[in-house]
Amino acid sequence: MDILQGTKNISSLKKATKATFPKYVTASERIKLIGAINARFPDFGHHDEKEMGGLWLHPIKLLDGFWARWHEHTAENVNVWLIADEYEVSPWCSTFRYNTNLGHSQLEITQKQFCPEETTGIYISYTLKNRKNTPCCGTLEFLARTDLRPVWFAKVQKNGKDAAVGLLDKENITIKADCQEWYVKIGASEKPEKIAVGDHFGPEITHGDGLSVSFYHKITLQANEEYTLTFFVAGSAESLTDCEQQYSQLVSVTAMQNYKSAKIARYDRIFNTSHLSVGNADFENAYNWLKINNDWLIVDAGKFGRGLAAGIPEYIWWFGCDSCYAVQGLLAIGELALARDTLLLILAYSKQHNGNGAIVHEITTHGDCANHGNTQETAHFVVASWLYFEWTGDIDFIKQAFPYIAKSVDWLQQQDTGEEGFPSGYGIIEIDGLNSKLIDTAVYTAVAYENFTQMCQLLQQQTEKIPHFASLSDKLKSNINNILWHSEKGLFCDSLTKGKPCLDYNWVINTPMEMGISDEEKAHIALKNLNTPQFIGEWGMYLSGKPENAANPNKTKSPKHMMTINTAVMAAAQAKYGYCDVALDLIDKTFSTLDKISPGCIAEMSPDYGCFVQAWTVYIAMVITKYFWGINPNYTKNGLEITIDPQLPSAWKNGQKVQISNVPILDGTLTIAYNKGSYEITSTVSNPVKFKVDTGEYIAIPKGMPVNCQRQEN
Repeated sequence: MDILQGTKNISSLKKATKATFPKYVTASERIKLIGAINARFPDFGHHDEKEMGGLWLHPIKLLDGFWARWHEHTAENVNVWLIADEYEVSPWCSTFRYNTNLGHSQLEITQKQFCPEETTGIYISYTLKNRKNTPCCGTLEFLARTDLRPVWFAKVQKNGKDAAVGLLDKENITIKADCQEWYVKIGASEKPEKIAVGDHFGPEITHGDGLSVSFYHKITLQANEEYTLTFFVAGSAESLTDCEQQYSQLVSVTAMQNYKSAKIARYDRIFNTSHLSVGNADFENAYNWLKINNDWLIVDAGKFGRGLAAGIPEYIWWFGCDSCYAVQGLLAIGELALARDTLLLILAYSKQHNGNGAIVHEITTHGDCANHGNTQETAHFVVASWLYFEWTGDIDFIKQAFPYIAKSVDWLQQQDTGEEGFPSGYGIIEIDGLNSKLIDTAVYTAVAYENFTQMCQLLQQQTEKIPHFASLSDKLKSNINNILWHSEKGLFCDSLTKGKPCLDYNWVINTPMEMGISDEEKAHIALKNLNTPQFIGEWGMYLSGKPENAANPNKTKSPKHMMTINTAVMAAAQAKYGYCDVALDLIDKTFSTLDKISPGCIAEMSPDYGCFVQAWTVYIAMVITKYFWGINPNYTKNGLEITIDPQLPSAWKNGQKVQISNVPILDGTLTIAYNKGSYEITSTVSNPVKFKVDTGEYIAIPKGMPVNCQRQEN
């Protein structure tokens, strides 16, 4: 029985959250430390059950976690495992503060940790401050639990427990995995009184075949004195020699400060690239954290490659579908090299594991293929590759990718078993049985065929195929508009199933508008119908707007889930056809979820569950840069050029200056500012740059000097 039943005045005062276990990541490209924001490391995860947290050096795990205990000899009953009263996140550093949970201690303890980019390790520092006017004496125990094991689905395993292989002067210790050349080395900035090695545990008993290492430091603090003790952890998936070298780099006298300075400079660059100023501090803050979340997701797995992982903590490896969305956002925020690396990584593993033109869906950081691919992502990869070229002018990438992309479009044709041209197979929505002729696959295939003809023209290769694929693209676009349009509902259908259009109201019915292939009239009708409470909730777009249980109102209703990607795709669709106020409202809904799952994070599932950072959320940045600010690079018969046709949301035209600055594109950057009907554009790009004025004509923007352009805004 509901205990609130009959309490009319308070029964509506119910609040819930799915973020009952907030997590954090302290990250470099090589190292990911994942734990709870109270500074504990409980077991969690469903890929490798109970093993997704801890310290990772992909493709291996180093530690289940670490814990600290303070035993104060000058106070009664102070012998506690630290649990944080406060957590603070910055782009480069995680901070935990301990106070009330220390009981009657006269100390305040602050823990700071960060992962330098220059080595495969982490710094963990504890600063103890004596708050009183009398001396304080106690012992700090630092306990680390190793768990040297491979990433999920890896084709290599270990057979037994970790074991100590080196204990040098009782200052540091090296642990090795059984039967593998996987190592972790742990040490401290000051020599401990002793080091204990064994199967002992701290406040949490973790899963796995690891080994526990405890460092004991006796510390005496005079009145109001402060003392900092730093622990170092470094690892290697290659050799003992490499592990020793990584550790040596970590502990050198000047290393920590130099690495810290470099880390801060990295985030200054990210902050100042594609920098947004729109007079809304909350929006700007969420946009900046979006860029930071993206940086945390970069995984450099050494010989297995570098690219953007899908999500933390459950998907810290590489996906075809997720990358095709995320790469577009990477271009918008200026991460051009990362976009290239991610596309080339997906391409390389598709060649290795498929070879027939199909694009892989899921690749672990050990290079193993967990899913050989859905039909949609083969088409989507072609689209993302061409967008990358248009934004960067990187013809070497197109030359490298073209032979396999030529196989990709042939493979897509082979998936077409009917007259309408729609390939069969699974699309974005991975539900068993949903492998008919899906609208997202058809839409991306239509654009992929068109992009392939452009590649042929660019490279002057396989030009004899241009008429065929141009015709296929036109046929697909026409059939999407005719066969998959539901005139009664004013929406596109999800699929062609058993020869009949099927409307299931899933979010992918946005894709004809997202890619701009919907007829104008149909687009306006569909976008109006999609922007209703049937499809839109408090935090964004529902994954499905299907009317629930109309035939059986007594049946328990299923929850209406929302994700960042479907909300972003709908924002792109609305903006594509001029509804930028609607698009901004959708982005605002996603941005309003910042911090709900964990400080500084936007959850995969809105508002507060799933992965706490997710790669494809950065697709939002493409909507802002391409549609709101109107930056569109295009390949024409005369080569690459940039057109600028802003459609700023009404909220950004409120009488104050707004700006996007330092947007990397082609061989330079663009900065666009707006104030009271006047645009100021600064270009350092060598290619032609043109701004659209009221008459519909374009005026040239010369390189190297600001140009003021007047335009009447509605």
